[in-house]
Amino acid sequence: MIRKILLLSTFFCLPAMAQEVVIEASSAVGIDKTEQKITSQYLSLKKDIDLLPGLNLTSLSSSVSPRDKIFLRSFSPERVYIYLDEFPLNGSGIRGNFYIDLSTLDPEKIKKLEVIYGPSVIYGSNPGGNIIIKTKGFPTKNTLEINSLTGSFGTIKGSVNYRGSWETDGIELSFRGMKSDGYLRNDFMDSKNGKLTFYHLIGDSTVIKVFAGRYRIKDGIPVLNDPNNAKTNYDSDYPVVKETYFSLACAPYCKLKLIEKEGENYIERTTDRFGVSLSKDTGIGLLNLAIYTNKSYKKERYYGFFKTPAGIKLTYLRFNGQDDRTYGFRTTYENLSILNGEGIGGIEFQNSGYGQIDKNGKPFVAKNHNALRRFALFGEFKKELPLLTIKTGLRVENWKGNSITDAPNVKGTQILPSLTLSKKLGSVELFAGTGKVYRPPRAEEILWYSKEYSDIKSKGYDYDLKAEKGWDYEVGIRKKFPNLKLTARIYRYEIRDFIVSNFEAAKDVLNKSFPDRIIENLDYYRLNGLEISSNWKLLENLSVYTAYSYQDSKTSKSKFTPDKTPDPSVLIPKHKLTTAITKKNLLKRDALKLTGTFYSKRNGYTEKLPGFGVIDVSYSISPVKNITFNFQINNLFDKKYYYVENYEMPGRNYSLSIKALF
Repeated sequence: MIRKILLLSTFFCLPAMAQEVVIEASSAVGIDKTEQKITSQYLSLKKDIDLLPGLNLTSLSSSVSPRDKIFLRSFSPERVYIYLDEFPLNGSGIRGNFYIDLSTLDPEKIKKLEVIYGPSVIYGSNPGGNIIIKTKGFPTKNTLEINSLTGSFGTIKGSVNYRGSWETDGIELSFRGMKSDGYLRNDFMDSKNGKLTFYHLIGDSTVIKVFAGRYRIKDGIPVLNDPNNAKTNYDSDYPVVKETYFSLACAPYCKLKLIEKEGENYIERTTDRFGVSLSKDTGIGLLNLAIYTNKSYKKERYYGFFKTPAGIKLTYLRFNGQDDRTYGFRTTYENLSILNGEGIGGIEFQNSGYGQIDKNGKPFVAKNHNALRRFALFGEFKKELPLLTIKTGLRVENWKGNSITDAPNVKGTQILPSLTLSKKLGSVELFAGTGKVYRPPRAEEILWYSKEYSDIKSKGYDYDLKAEKGWDYEVGIRKKFPNLKLTARIYRYEIRDFIVSNFEAAKDVLNKSFPDRIIENLDYYRLNGLEISSNWKLLENLSVYTAYSYQDSKTSKSKFTPDKTPDPSVLIPKHKLTTAITKKNLLKRDALKLTGTFYSKRNGYTEKLPGFGVIDVSYSISPVKNITFNFQINNLFDKKYYYVENYEMPGRNYSLSIKALF
């Protein structure tokens, strides 16, 4: 049976038009997994993800493929889990306080991308939610795919992907690379990725997959246009850069004035991933097992004016080390028939830590390979009753943290339930649900907690780091018309002991400068939100997607710096509106797509950021089968806009690509 499904799925993955990726979004406490649905070409995948309500892509870079961070419902990336099939990616190139490099995800291989808002019994109880990337399966045909792209700012991108099979075995080999000069001075990017995957089919019901990949990216960090920090720019070819933020997590406390110098001011990360998975149709359900390990190494170079307790100094700052080491396993049993309902259950274990990190050639952070360990049992059950549909789940997690204090408030077992009720009234469906939130400190947060613990205690503070706990409450409605699907949700989060990185506290309390920080708990964090989306099929080949988000949050004051409390929702707009208009077959085997993204005013780190609206357009055509050209114009009306202050995003820019499938 699986062999037939694989053959059919492969056939439908070879259309005449450019390869498409299905993007689905839903709430973890909802019933329908396809509340929102977008069809995206992989070249515009990043922009199409940003069309979803409640999701914000924020960048500190202005290159064509910038370092991006995904915020779900204003929650930062350390509160969002990302999975590649059954393999968790958090902590391996995608982790809290580090950028999300979509180039490591091999978008040519992606079949579906699922966004799940809120705490999930199946994937994790973190408040933001989960993103699951589904890839193509067993290769039932021999194919060679070649992609190339050229664009503004000296951008060149290329990839080669071979998929082949013989009898019961298959292989997939891919290489990808990209170079870009970037839009701002020194905002270059250079990435190289390679991945090898073996498949083995046992009978008609079991598939074994083994993969290994290496992903390397070198990212330049924008620098001052004037090396003497004067008012006049020495090169007018680039927009003015006044200051540089090291990362979204520490801005504005690590605000730097970087000076251009050859061989300095960049971040280089190398990530190694290895995994083995098994998928088996047992006749009563689908069994999945995944075993994985991830390691990431970083090299950072900075040269410029740094603010220290002793004053502003022109100096070097260099970091080297292994900033992530993760391994674990995950198994699920899906599509189980239980009491005339549908069930899923599973077990998972994950161990994450880090190696030694050096600063300016001297030990800065001691290694801790077992900083955080998680073991979880989970199950979910859905059943249609005469009057309503019920979905209930339970996740049992046991956490252990290893720091100099052994993280006493991170240890222990947590019971994390969820419940959703849904009622259909003709073409209208009403639903209400709740799920429990639990997020212990991540490995990196435990790192800084351990490092600063003794100094903070010596200052007389009661300092015990706790895990975040709370609830997500949601109500919503779905309405289906003949050619229109409408969804609206209202939600509220109540979270205690919300974890933040406080760089001002390190300076004021400990007299330490960046990158030192105090990891602390805010007493509470409250978030209210509204998400509305619609899919409208106007004509046979004309569709319109529209989404609106409202988000508003409130937190308690910092115990260390009450007048300088870190804002967890900084840069997140209260109002966001997105739309996508797609027209297919204007000629034949072609598609025209127009997208718009509109942000309201936002609080920046040091100043208010104005609202903006940006329009992009793309056109794809396949003059012959399996040859596709794509032309994109980003920022069509050449608007000046910012995601982060001091980081002007690119004006009107272009890209042209060709895809050949043999």
